[in-house]
Amino acid sequence: MTETVDILDVDLDDVLAKTISDEEIADEMLRNKGLRRKPCAKDGSCLFRSISEQLFHSQIYHQDVRRHCVNHIRDNKDLYQFYIVELPFDEYLESMMKDTEWGGQLEVEAIAQCFKCNIRVYSKRGVDAEHTYNGKDVTNPPLIQLCYLNGNHYDSVFTLEFFESCAFLQGMIYDEILPVVFEEDSTSNPEPVYRNVEYDIWKEEVDKRNKEDLEVAMNDGEPLRRTRSGRKYSTFKQTTIFDLFDYMQSDTEDEKKSDDDKDEDYKNKTLTKPFTGVKKRKKRVSTLSNKKKKN
Repeated sequence: MTETVDILDVDLDDVLAKTISDEEIADEMLRNKGLRRKPCAKDGSCLFRSISEQLFHSQIYHQDVRRHCVNHIRDNKDLYQFYIVELPFDEYLESMMKDTEWGGQLEVEAIAQCFKCNIRVYSKRGVDAEHTYNGKDVTNPPLIQLCYLNGNHYDSVFTLEFFESCAFLQGMIYDEILPVVFEEDSTSNPEPVYRNVEYDIWKEEVDKRNKEDLEVAMNDGEPLRRTRSGRKYSTFKQTTIFDLFDYMQSDTEDEKKSDDDKDEDYKNKTLTKPFTGVKKRKKRVSTLSNKKKKN
């Protein structure tokens, strides 16, 4: 007999807690194969960054990889033009030259032929595609492994031994640099840990940009000014951004209080005071209205 479950009895938090992301599924699948995914910046150049890193051991050549890929497609128009349907051929290639334009299967195939390599693409399901170099001049083409996620993103895939070797070599370099440059004890963390430097830098820049966008949005679209002490100052609200966060935090804490505590706070007049800027604006409006009455 099939057991029926009332949907109202299902806890949404429990369902969400058991939800596994595509990245986690792919990572587990790769781990079982002795592989590991290396996250790449999600800036539109992820495919070309991953190829650059695996071919030239650095992501800094991603623009060169992109240019060679586009030129190869242009030079072999008869082979690729039928796969480009969303835009005219030349317009598509012009768009693909932009750093923010992400590449797909067409570009993966072109890279395999252009750089004379085999490319294996994984997804959360396993091996998703194999792109093989068709030329006869290379008997044993190098193998590049990628992981395709979320419908538009590529990450590099390496063996677990590769990450262990990188962590060891990075540790040797940090042991030499930290005492000299940063005056830190390099022996405090003897266990080597691999650092994904390119991704960490990109993530830090994105977080910084998101924070700045939030600050501008909270200041009615105007950039925040700085006081002499360096604190960011909102000219519209007449308060610092830190005061705004404090105010929001106090609201959250106040919501957690019981009704009796709130009544006691009201009696003692200990409620969090409102923004000074709001007071000034109201006072300014009332002054103008008084002048009109006098006239």
